[in-house]
Amino acid sequence: MSSSYEEVMESKNFLPFHLDHLTPRMIQIAQEELNENENTRSSSIEQLKKLII
Repeated sequence: MSSSYEEVMESKNFLPFHLDHLTPRMIQIAQEELNENENTRSSSIEQLKKLII
């Protein structure tokens, strides 16, 4: 009854620790709750970079 980490995460419907893309649900939430689109995302990332540096 040994399961690999990936099988356990998938069975519990968890996202992997390393996620290099956005799921369709994440994109939908960003659009609905944050009013995000391609233009605002790019400008917001640039603003965040300036704050960090």
